[in-house]
Amino acid sequence: MKKRKYTILFICIITACLALAACGKKKEGDNTGKETITPSPAPTSTPTPTPTVTPNITPTPEEPDYISEADAIKNIQKVIGERGYTIELLEDNLMVDGKEYYKFQISDSLAVIEPDVIVDKLSGEIFCYYQDGIVSTFEEHPLFTQTTKDPEETSHDFTKEDALAKLNEVPGKILNLPAELSEYTIIYDDWTTMVNGVECYGINAFAEVKDNKRVNMGVYYVAVDGSAMFQFDSLSDDFVEIK
Repeated sequence: MKKRKYTILFICIITACLALAACGKKKEGDNTGKETITPSPAPTSTPTPTPTVTPNITPTPEEPDYISEADAIKNIQKVIGERGYTIELLEDNLMVDGKEYYKFQISDSLAVIEPDVIVDKLSGEIFCYYQDGIVSTFEEHPLFTQTTKDPEETSHDFTKEDALAKLNEVPGKILNLPAELSEYTIIYDDWTTMVNGVECYGINAFAEVKDNKRVNMGVYYVAVDGSAMFQFDSLSDDFVEIK
């Protein structure tokens, strides 16, 4: 009986040992074929440098050397003479054939004298400007008078003061003045003018009025040699010889 118990006990021990051995193999087999993965560090990105952009700067064109409005008026006065006309600026940026002009209107105490006048803002040259946009030489203007050299450049012995003295000998009535010429303020032209083919000094007689203003009472021309005298008649727009 005891022998049988020992046999059964031996069998149980053997069975337990076999079971333990099988479990150990199973645990070792669980790690077979598995790789140990070591995480790689994320790559560090190198920043791309931003290129420097140089701005494309267009140089500012230089302003044209335009004459002033006052100089343009002086150019007109040199041609028509200082006869008490009003010169009014109508436009300071008139474009004609790619050129820029001042546009003026000339008038006297009675009416506007047509055509209008334009002055090249670069050269200072004067032209007639008609209502239909036609441009022509200033010689066509009714106020055009042919001018010559400045009297200071002439070699005449008969001066503009001599011309005034000769004109003072003429009675005011003949000069169409309400008083004698000596009663008026005299202003000489800064140039000589050709009148009926005769080179003359220009003499302007002004009356003083209120507020320090002046009114042109008469425009006279005396030959640079004293041989003739003329008066400008604004009504007929012509020269009348003074006898």
